Amino acid sequence: MSAAFRRHIPIIALLIGAAGLLACSPQIEVRGNSLSATKLAKVQPGTHTRKDIRTLLGTPSTIGAFNSQTWYYFSERTSKVAFFHPEVLERQLVAIHFDKSGVVKEVRRYSKEDGREIDPVDRATETPAPSYSLLEQLFGNATVFAR
Repeated sequence: MSAAFRRHIPIIALLIGAAGLLACSPQIEVRGNSLSATKLAKVQPGTHTRKDIRTLLGTPSTIGAFNSQTWYYFSERTSKVAFFHPEVLERQLVAIHFDKSGVVKEVRRYSKEDGREIDPVDRATETPAPSYSLLEQLFGNATVFAR
């Protein structure tokens, strides 16, 4: 090794170590529409309409699939280090229920602590379609194009 290269070894080692430490620092990600307590305090049941809520809080994350009288605002803050699974730091769901005339009836706020773990069902739904072998799938349309 040359003397010039030996002089730079500590600097190279320091740069490699710094890059390694930076790669392991957590990355914070925020998703959704995070509503502050002050904004939510402005929502008054019985007085605000859908238009007022859209102006005050923005477009909802989703609207109820079975009950369009409910708007949902969802936000989540996660921390991820390198290649590990992200850790949920904060989760918020705000459900705003409207009456039939479109006026706010109720506002509910849920946090990460209100959530529950669920066990997915392992069953598979059978399809009524016939099952074809690989060769039948590859050459099945050959007769259609041959005409």
